[in-house]
Amino acid sequence: MRDNRRTAVPSGHGVGKTFVAADALLWFFHGFGPCIVVTTAPTWRQVKTLLWGEVRGQFKRSERRLEEMGIGGFGGILKETELRRDDRWYAVGLSTAEPERFQGYHSPRMLVIFDEAPGVRECVWEAAEGLMTSEHCRMLAIGNPLSPGGPFYEACRSKIWRTIRVPATESPNAVSGADEWPGLVTRRWVDERRDVWGEGSSLFRSRALGEFPEEGPDTLIALSLLERAMDEAGGEASGGSVGIGADVARFGDDRTVITAVRGGRVVRRVAMRGRDLMDTASRIADMAREFAGADVRIAVDDTGLGGGVTDKLRELGLDPLAMNFGGRALRNPDRFERLRDELWWNGRERFREGSVGGINEEDVEDLSGVKTGYSESGRVRIEAKADIKSRRGRSPDSGESLLLALWAERDAPPGIELGGSGRTRRNFEL
Repeated sequence: MRDNRRTAVPSGHGVGKTFVAADALLWFFHGFGPCIVVTTAPTWRQVKTLLWGEVRGQFKRSERRLEEMGIGGFGGILKETELRRDDRWYAVGLSTAEPERFQGYHSPRMLVIFDEAPGVRECVWEAAEGLMTSEHCRMLAIGNPLSPGGPFYEACRSKIWRTIRVPATESPNAVSGADEWPGLVTRRWVDERRDVWGEGSSLFRSRALGEFPEEGPDTLIALSLLERAMDEAGGEASGGSVGIGADVARFGDDRTVITAVRGGRVVRRVAMRGRDLMDTASRIADMAREFAGADVRIAVDDTGLGGGVTDKLRELGLDPLAMNFGGRALRNPDRFERLRDELWWNGRERFREGSVGGINEEDVEDLSGVKTGYSESGRVRIEAKADIKSRRGRSPDSGESLLLALWAERDAPPGIELGGSGRTRRNFEL
């Protein structure tokens, strides 16, 4: 950053990138004043809690050390997302929700910091370039490389940017094999992720190696969309339907996973192994009763064992969506080979419109890297569950439970046959 106007840092997981971004802010602020530092990240939580949380912590630690040495503090008034000396010398954290706020900052010495840069919107990148007019301006973009496209990807390939890749494999802990620096990624984590995700997977390339994933046109859901949905906070949405999705297993390695979403946000999740079908049905009914008074819609994978669960739910007075994955597509049978293909594609569209949040790490693992293609009849076909399980070493139970919940919550039309099961859906109220 001292020698280059623009510095891009694609990095692995847990290498301390937010810590370094905070370091860069304080280094520039105290070493090159009067100056202005403008920082942002994809969400306000990341700006206020993560990046500026590090800024506040490092500033206070440095102040204490200087006072102990009898030198005196750095100076400046520190607030939640602001550090200020005067009207010409300050650092601020801004939300990307208002890109127009990035206009109008001008100083002979300016630093712009994008933390989690791949998630920062293109309009914000464009606005930030308008701040780089003076000779002594600097820009730092740092984050996990999530998508082979977009401004961060282009910056890492551009000749006017200095690109420094920081893989998790070069963390001091990963190199030595010891936990010398608590909080940094360890060799154990790298080895475990290599086994779980696979050396050539998009997740391992992005999170461990700090390399952009090789996602082709046949990738169903981009890793960047899944990462964004994981950061978007889950929680109770006001009003609207509640969708409950159940991917049913009985015994063996696979698990039964039950997920509830409201307003596209995951609000409940239960995962269990080795439970019989009657117990599974009771767990689903209990989760539905938590949302008494709402329009609760339940979707169950009715293929195989799931049929027993849907029958039991009816005995309990509920009316689930019996989703026969191998049956005919519901809304567009001319486009999709089976209902399962339509279900996964529906989930893809929800992620692309940005209406999903609160998902977990396992959802990302289950839904990333899944391929889409075409059948002999020219219909869309999603990679088979058995192939996903063979590649990953486990079934995508969590991911398919989420997709079922999203379908039930908003996209299942009432009063028609579902996937060739011969059963119909009716609204019910608990």
